[in-house]
Amino acid sequence: MSTSANLTAHPVAYFHPSHWGNYFQNTSPRDEATQLQMEQELEQLKEEVKKELVATSSKPLKQLIFIDAIERLGVAYHYEEEIEEALQQIYESFHDQCDKDDLYHVSTRFRLLRQHGFRMPCAWSAIDEEISKSLKALEKLDDEDEVETMVMLV
Repeated sequence: MSTSANLTAHPVAYFHPSHWGNYFQNTSPRDEATQLQMEQELEQLKEEVKKELVATSSKPLKQLIFIDAIERLGVAYHYEEEIEEALQQIYESFHDQCDKDDLYHVSTRFRLLRQHGFRMPCAWSAIDEEISKSLKALEKLDDEDEVETMVMLV
């Protein structure tokens, strides 16, 4: 058996040139002054985000949205302590806020707190109370038409 018979021809792929060009391949290393300036700017921006995170502590809904944005951007590791403190405060005031919030804020709070290891109930007492009231009202009704009307309302 010849060696040429063992070789198989693989198809060659011809890709279009990248519209980015070779910009990212040809970046030259920065000098020390530029690098130092960029590091200082980065630290300044990190401090601004920390201040904003603390400033929103009086508005839990705004703080939740801000924390969610920080995590989605992938920079939450810079602010782990501040985020944990903020979520602890939000968790402690959880029952006071649930009845006032819309579905977006409730679900965001639920997801963020669960992701950070807080024990969150799947339902809260306001929903449980509404369900029990509806069931008690259904038990009191005798007429089938009234029951059907009540079921449609729930």
